[in-house]
Amino acid sequence: MRDPKTIFPHHEPESNGPKKAGRVLPLLQYQAKPNRKRASQRAEMIDEDLPLETDLDATSPQTLRARAGFIHNIFSRLAIKTAPLSSWLYDCQISLGKGVRVASHRLQLPHFPTGAPPLKVAFLSDLHYGPTSGKAANRMAWKLAREANPDVVLLGGDYLFADERGLPTLLRELQRWKFSPPSGGIYAVLGNHDYYAGKETIITTLEACGVQVLVNEAAPLPSPWKGIWIAGVDDLWHGEPDLAGTLNQTSPDACTILMAHEPDICESGLMRRVAMTLCGHTHGGQVCLPNGDPIYVPSKSGKEYSGGLYRHAGQWLFVSRGVGTVNLPIRLFAPPDIGIFEFHGRATRGARCN
Repeated sequence: MRDPKTIFPHHEPESNGPKKAGRVLPLLQYQAKPNRKRASQRAEMIDEDLPLETDLDATSPQTLRARAGFIHNIFSRLAIKTAPLSSWLYDCQISLGKGVRVASHRLQLPHFPTGAPPLKVAFLSDLHYGPTSGKAANRMAWKLAREANPDVVLLGGDYLFADERGLPTLLRELQRWKFSPPSGGIYAVLGNHDYYAGKETIITTLEACGVQVLVNEAAPLPSPWKGIWIAGVDDLWHGEPDLAGTLNQTSPDACTILMAHEPDICESGLMRRVAMTLCGHTHGGQVCLPNGDPIYVPSKSGKEYSGGLYRHAGQWLFVSRGVGTVNLPIRLFAPPDIGIFEFHGRATRGARCN
């Protein structure tokens, strides 16, 4: 295994002395410039060849990306300054509340290989290691995933928030799987916050722990699930997603399980070639009304796919509410969750959801 020092060049071993602040990620450096350059800073956060935000549709990816980056800039700096308090607040909420929930589903998938045993999958998304997510939620999420004894572990992106101090903790959790991996493997995709952190750093960390990162790639599962493919597309906001190229790597009659960080991927007409799609990003709104209605969802689809299991274009779509938090160390009526799935082929009773 690679020396963690080569993965985390800015990380210092823990000591009993005062902790140093983590290195602020590149996106946050915009605010360090003088105020007179603020307009150019926002333009820098948007591709140079794009029109100003006022000329864009309110739900266009460019507008959502610029708005999210601007909000991220402000709140992440505040979160770093109040890190101990922010972590404590979210830990208290997890400890005093119902903790991390398990969204458990048993589903029949089209083209599931005949004669293959059921496939158990654990799906974790939006861990957001950092000052607003504390320690309790992520520890509980990983524990629940291990206890499920899955055949495959899937990770839906957004591993950090605000700075890189959470990387060593993420590494330690993944190392537990490296020495006792699930039989079908561990696969991951990138989210928008992974581009803020630097995607190469994230990819290096994951691959050092035996995780296969899928950036517009598809990977076949080993026997006894031959014929099932795990596909992953690049982040829709900051990457270069290529769904067509990704699906073309699979066989025509494949049972494809697709990971995409944002649920907006479901707008593609190619989704009919996918048996199951797993997404994150929305946090279920993170702050909702008592009836569970999100106040705001950073998605072009709005509240349509904010969290849970859906049928879209005749196929299954699951949107995780995630584990950690961003901007504010709190969740209101949007509890964190992980997904535990048992996929199977044709059965007399068909699919049922628990």
